[in-house]
Amino acid sequence: MWINTSTLTPLDRATINPPPTVKRVLPSLAVGTVLKVLVAGEAKSGAYQLLANGERLSATSQQKLDVGGTYQLQVTGFDKSGQLVMRVMPETPTLIQSALEQRLSFQLEPARLLQVLFSLVQTGSPIAQHPELANLLSAFAQRRDISSGNRLSERIKNSGLFFEHLLQLSSDRPRSDLKGALLMLREWLATQIRKNSASGNATLSIMSEEGDADSLNLRGATASSAHSPLSKPPSPLPAGSTAYANTQNADKRPFSFVSNASAAAEALDLTTIQGLKRAVDGAISRIEAQQLLSLQAQHQQQIFLLFEIPVVVREQLSTWHFNIREELDENGDEESQAKSWSVVLAVDLPAVGPLSILLTHSKEATSVTFYSERRPVCGLIDAAIPEFERRLEKLGLSGLSLSSQLGKLPASEEPNIEYPKVHATA
Repeated sequence: MWINTSTLTPLDRATINPPPTVKRVLPSLAVGTVLKVLVAGEAKSGAYQLLANGERLSATSQQKLDVGGTYQLQVTGFDKSGQLVMRVMPETPTLIQSALEQRLSFQLEPARLLQVLFSLVQTGSPIAQHPELANLLSAFAQRRDISSGNRLSERIKNSGLFFEHLLQLSSDRPRSDLKGALLMLREWLATQIRKNSASGNATLSIMSEEGDADSLNLRGATASSAHSPLSKPPSPLPAGSTAYANTQNADKRPFSFVSNASAAAEALDLTTIQGLKRAVDGAISRIEAQQLLSLQAQHQQQIFLLFEIPVVVREQLSTWHFNIREELDENGDEESQAKSWSVVLAVDLPAVGPLSILLTHSKEATSVTFYSERRPVCGLIDAAIPEFERRLEKLGLSGLSLSSQLGKLPASEEPNIEYPKVHATA
């Protein structure tokens, strides 16, 4: 970045000679000096007006700067024409941001893990007899839980997002909490790995207690996809940085509703205890990333809740993705503080396929839009809307706008959380 010191002008009407102005804005021209500036405007591509210590600076930058943003600039030298050369210094991350970056780089989408554990119970595997796995399955919602408002609220409370808060309210670990159940399962898996290491074995397969050398046959297990989660040949998980790079290339958003498959999760060998533990670690990191995102929003005086609930309907498991956020209404402004709520539910149902439901609510209106890539599904929704409206009117809810939309949920309505920039050797 180049700063033209000859164009320094005071913002107020007082006449200030250039030398004192330069001295006040840039008290030291030594290399390494750091200056905090506000981007006041953009004159043309790469040319900006900056405010520093109450003075206006003309600057050009090869890096895109956001108008209204604040930056730390560090003096790196001068060019041949005497213009000051500075670089934009990266912001020091907060403790929440650092912890969030760590969790995001380690998180794994848990759908395949949960399906494998669910299949182990369905097939009567010996590992399914352990209370740690039974406790995890108790955290799965049933059909009756999602059809009742009170039961659904209870499942949301036990999604793992509020685990530590519930611990503060009671000395006992919350029952049926997803994060608590995953923590218990991780402890048990770690114990099995330590016992196995003490016996001199490198890996521990999921076998029958009689020692049958064949892995469990899950080909008959019901899965959410067309094939069993274990039907693919196992492949070792790459090194941390490589796995992260593969995941980053495969899906730029870790919480995408449209495509939530994870390359790193797919690479895990879930026929081994070691693979299961890595998947459990990733699932816990994912919940903790969601917790940190909510905490970060709370510090910014905002509401942002992102969580997932495993749901079993007719012996089939699916993951329901929720995003609840409060934001400024499009018709409001900062002074009036007019707010609107957005709630997104995304799920992949066996008979319906991917379905996203977007609810927006403000003082002026409430609308619900169903997004499906299958035209017959949209037709069924349109046919059911009149009956749905009549039921809502009986509940005292009238004036709602209900509609279906053929296609995917718009990207603007997805959680806008990208993977952090992790060093290649991390």
